[in-house]
Amino acid sequence: MTRVVIGVDPASGKKGSYVFAPYGPDDFHDRYLQPKELGELVLEAKAAGALVCWDAPLTAAPTAWFAGEERWRTSSFLTQRPLERVRAWDNAVDGKINPFEAAGVSLLGYAGLSHWTISQAALDLPAVPSVVRDVSARTRGILELVTGSERPTNAAVVEVHPTVAAWLWTSEAGEWRQYKGRQNSKAISAKMAAAAVRQMWGWLTGSSGIGLPPELPDSSCADAFDARIAWLLGTRWLSGKGGEVEFVGNAECGGFLLPVSRLEPDQIVRQCHARGQRVDGPN
Repeated sequence: MTRVVIGVDPASGKKGSYVFAPYGPDDFHDRYLQPKELGELVLEAKAAGALVCWDAPLTAAPTAWFAGEERWRTSSFLTQRPLERVRAWDNAVDGKINPFEAAGVSLLGYAGLSHWTISQAALDLPAVPSVVRDVSARTRGILELVTGSERPTNAAVVEVHPTVAAWLWTSEAGEWRQYKGRQNSKAISAKMAAAAVRQMWGWLTGSSGIGLPPELPDSSCADAFDARIAWLLGTRWLSGKGGEVEFVGNAECGGFLLPVSRLEPDQIVRQCHARGQRVDGPN
């Protein structure tokens, strides 16, 4: 039986969160869902033993921060994970490129994202322990949270970063098209974004060699594209083919699924921990 994988691009806007689940759990999903519907889908995913790939931060401050360890003393760790510090990604790709800068996306602290409340409402994550209760009193969450390389056998949720993943997959072949942020000092319009993601998805489902099923529908907008890439990351990770997609990071630093053929994951984790040892100073 094929494992159900669900890609989710959570959002707090009027349209809601975009979900892509071409093979279940109950029916085909390629649409926006409002928060209540998204919560119902999470419960369906739990019943189906699905892997939910969530495009938003799912871990918070390191446990060591709450334990009062000196190396995690700075209060910034309560709003930003080591993985979200720019220097952790310096020279991460091919020993010279920061993939976030190359993809034109910014690294924001997990507490500074508007869809924080959507993740909390649907998943009970990220789990932020109280500073006045026992450190171990973490919320477990509705689904098992993936924080390492071990592939779950039960229903679970894993953090993903579709924009950086798309850049890693497409840029070397010259197929990358920026679809977020600003380009030439101008904001990228919805029309420009739709054209960019349609072209990239067409390449991924065509001549990329990734082997996507040809019947998958086209990507109509940036939200739909992010949900598709989230689904693709989870699907490739569960397949375990050649270590193409792996979990980069850990519970203390934060982490998400990414294609790793051009990355140095161990270096990224080392730099995350090196940042944890600084108790002050700039990002």
